[in-house]
Amino acid sequence: MIYSEKFSTTRRIWIVSLLLLLLSGIFPSVLPLAIAQVPPTPVPVSYTAATDTIYIGTNYSVADPLQAPYVGYPSHPLAPKSPITIPELDLALTTLGFPDLLTNDSSVWTLKANIIISQTARLNVMSDTCLLYTSRTE
Repeated sequence: MIYSEKFSTTRRIWIVSLLLLLLSGIFPSVLPLAIAQVPPTPVPVSYTAATDTIYIGTNYSVADPLQAPYVGYPSHPLAPKSPITIPELDLALTTLGFPDLLTNDSSVWTLKANIIISQTARLNVMSDTCLLYTSRTE
């Protein structure tokens, strides 16, 4: 009887160890997939009619620990930038109720407002996209 209790305790230790070993092999391969599937946060876009200006992104904040190191150095190569494309900008402006600020005519996008791209954003312009700026006073 003493032998069977000892054997059963040893057996339990081996089973638990084997399960931990198997789980440690599964989770590292699943974890990057879970992280990769998290959608990026949308880039904030706003428009001020008084200055006829589109604002993309925000400035770095000392309150955000991921942004704090870049408050004084926004052009640092490792400073996080959220990308936005011209079609995504058009969708954001249309959603805000300003569909006429950025128009598309045969892959030629026409911008009809001033634009400020803040520190946390990056406007991606593809090589097959042409962006023209026209003043509203014309």
